[in-house]
Amino acid sequence: MKHLPRNRRGHPVNLAVIDMQGSQWNLGLHH
Repeated sequence: MKHLPRNRRGHPVNLAVIDMQGSQWNLGLHH
């Protein structure tokens, strides 16, 4: 039950991190 509140808050953060990391990864792959 302690994971429920943490998962909900981690969901939006995880998405933002993936989006930011995805952009950086694309640049690294292109370089």
